[in-house]
This record gives sequence, structure tokens and C-alpha cells, in this order.
Amino acid sequence: MAKITIQSGPKKVTREGKNGEYTKVTQQAVLETVSMKIPLDLEIESVETAFPLGVYNWDSEASLKAGKYGPELPRYYNLTPAKA
Repeated sequence: MAKITIQSGPKKVTREGKNGEYTKVTQQAVLETVSMKIPLDLEIESVETAFPLGVYNWDSEASLKAGKYGPELPRYYNLTPAKA
């Protein structure tokens, strides 16, 4: 199972899109699997739903869903606190 470590609080980011500006909320995190360890900006629904700093489990296989062109990952990750 993949492990995600949340390293920062929520941050609002405004970007320019094809239909004008949009804002999304992210948290800095590190994704760690057996074969890799990479930093990522974890997108969350809102500042209120931010994850507390810490280590979480992410079941990447259970998160896959059927998309138009094959398997897709969800926009928001479903994380569970890792047990110490």
C-alpha cells in the first residue's frame, strides 16, 4: 500500500485556464511506494477538509475507477491515517 506524508497546511492556488481563472486548494505531500518516493501537490476539496500533518495510507488500486480511455485516478485522494 502506498504511503502519503502530508508536509504542509492547505494553500490556495489561482491559475489561468482556458475558461478564465480558477482556484484550487493543495497541500504539499510526499508519495512513497515500494519503487518510488516523489513530492506532489495533493489537491483537496477545500481549506476546511485539509488533512492534518502526518502519515497516511493510500490504497491506490482501490482508488482506480473506469474512465473514458481506461483506468483513472480520482481527483481527490481517500487517505486513512497510518497506524504507528
